[in-house]
Amino acid sequence: MREKFFRVWAIWCLIFTFTSLLTVTPFYWLIFKLGGNKAFQVGHIFSRFLAFYALFFYRVRLRVSGKDNLTLSNTYIIVSNHASHLDTPVGLAAFPYPVRFLAKEELKKAPFLGYIISNMHLTVSRGNHSDRVKSVEKMRAALLDGTSLWLFPEGTRNRGNVTLNKFYDGAFRLAAETGYPMIVATLIGTGNRLGAKSLLRFTPGKVKVMWSSPMVSHDQHLLKQYAWSELERNLSAYENR
Repeated sequence: MREKFFRVWAIWCLIFTFTSLLTVTPFYWLIFKLGGNKAFQVGHIFSRFLAFYALFFYRVRLRVSGKDNLTLSNTYIIVSNHASHLDTPVGLAAFPYPVRFLAKEELKKAPFLGYIISNMHLTVSRGNHSDRVKSVEKMRAALLDGTSLWLFPEGTRNRGNVTLNKFYDGAFRLAAETGYPMIVATLIGTGNRLGAKSLLRFTPGKVKVMWSSPMVSHDQHLLKQYAWSELERNLSAYENR
């Protein structure tokens, strides 16, 4: 009975998500067409509202710790673990300042969502060298514009039984070369609510975001080691509690 409920709940949440995207896409279109230089800021405020609304509907209760490590005056390169489709709305709700996520190029083809991603966030095709170069240039431009970046160094959602997958170097190289502070966000419980293996098992409950102290360094290996140790420590503590 319990598993049947979770499956029915997942289907209901999928229907809600699709109909919501269908409803809000025209509002994004108006924002992008009429917003001018303020379009991204307005779109971000709208996206955060939708993230809170979606989490409320999904019955996902968000807890955030370490908020004192965040300041409005800083522009951050955020790195986090990645285990669920919930990670993006959870991240939007947990980070109060303008931020762009780096997503896979294929997501631009998704109905409605692809239009929003194309205008609000950045994409990369890992198999295309010239596209990766262009993505780095766009990330640098976003940072210079005062917009933080949210990157998943695992590259994709973690579908395995290990705490973390191997990290790609891009996020840490960018932080080392630009000198912007890197901050680690540990997303706890998102994979338990909606795992990477199936969209047909959704369980209401708590998730948590833990903000670690920001770090500035021109040594990408040191940044990578710090991010790994913070994420592994926080995730392991949650799994072993």
